[in-house]
Amino acid sequence: MGATSRVTVRRISGFSTDTNPTMVAVAAALAVWRGLGLSPLAEPLERLERVMLSSWQRSHNEIPVFA
Repeated sequence: MGATSRVTVRRISGFSTDTNPTMVAVAAALAVWRGLGLSPLAEPLERLERVMLSSWQRSHNEIPVFA
């Protein structure tokens, strides 16, 4: 069986103007990768960053799509 990792979100702190579901999803993805000891390639990190930065132009409660 492969490596596993779990992220438990205990608290989300931030201003409602900049803390949205996309920011939480990106933080969780980075935490899982760190927990698994993975260092993603530049392209996936750049894609996450693009989705994250564009999230401020969309509805605050929009669920992110990282495909």
